[in-house]
Amino acid sequence: MNRSPLKRRKSLREYSQAKMLREGRKGHQGLKAVPMEKRGGMFDRPRKALKKQSVARAKDMRLYYEEVRVWLNEPAHRACAICLCLGETPRASTEVHHSRGRIGRLLRYQPFWIPSCRPCREIPHNRPAWAREVGLLCPASEWNVFPR
Repeated sequence: MNRSPLKRRKSLREYSQAKMLREGRKGHQGLKAVPMEKRGGMFDRPRKALKKQSVARAKDMRLYYEEVRVWLNEPAHRACAICLCLGETPRASTEVHHSRGRIGRLLRYQPFWIPSCRPCREIPHNRPAWAREVGLLCPASEWNVFPR
């Protein structure tokens, strides 16, 4: 059975205002029986976009980028570990691969960082079985879970 959508003759606000007038009650403080189109205030202003990051996450990211810059300049982390696992000549590492995820405290937890170059960046995620076998990714049940 095809049904057409229900259409209201009046808005819910108009129904509630009419009911209050019938019962002899005054409306809410500051509420007038004026159509919403004619009212000023919050309906005239455009909506504000949501923040892309919370203040705390933005602070964490600033600290993270500083730590990454220092960490990648250490001699032990200058070569791409993924290139070495593939048996290729290692390129200079420019990014950090998170073997266990980036949520919460895992973002800045350095024992799970693996140095990688840009060309090798997506390989662990494109070949997860191989990456887990080699140790570039944790088991799926431990992803984004901080160790106890």
